[in-house]
Amino acid sequence: MNKRYFTNIVGNLQLIIEYVFIEYERPILFLCKEEQSEEKFLCLCYECRQVQKWVLARVDEDIIYDMACGERSVRQAFLDGQEWILVEYDGTEEKSRRVAAKELLSNTEILPDEDVNLDEDERDEYLNFLADKYKRSIQRIVCDSMIAQLTMEAGYPAYHLPFIDFRDSALK
Repeated sequence: MNKRYFTNIVGNLQLIIEYVFIEYERPILFLCKEEQSEEKFLCLCYECRQVQKWVLARVDEDIIYDMACGERSVRQAFLDGQEWILVEYDGTEEKSRRVAAKELLSNTEILPDEDVNLDEDERDEYLNFLADKYKRSIQRIVCDSMIAQLTMEAGYPAYHLPFIDFRDSALK
């Protein structure tokens, strides 16, 4: 998707939407990645009337995967994050600040109830997205490695390409 959604939030983060789980006229529950570090942030728009408000949680891929498999609720995925940020946009200015988990738990407006999970279609769509994403990455690595191997066999240096030795019986 690669659409920058949040700019210059806490710590000068530039976040790009990677995947949208739920949308209604705009993304509601979605996954962003930081433009430079590629850290993942689970994002939830919890207010979208006069002022838009989001909660963001820096998460690892295991948390998102568990949520996508139905092993972790949306609420628990947020609480299991390593860092939380609240963002507010009034139409002219975007404000953001880091918050503690205690603040998230004390404000009942922010996080969904404990029993809120992705439905089966949302889970399947995300798992298919992951499969396609990693399939392309693996195909690129294999292709680069085959090019490196052929280049080396032809007598040219291929030190700049990743290399998998396809003669290794474990990979055949």
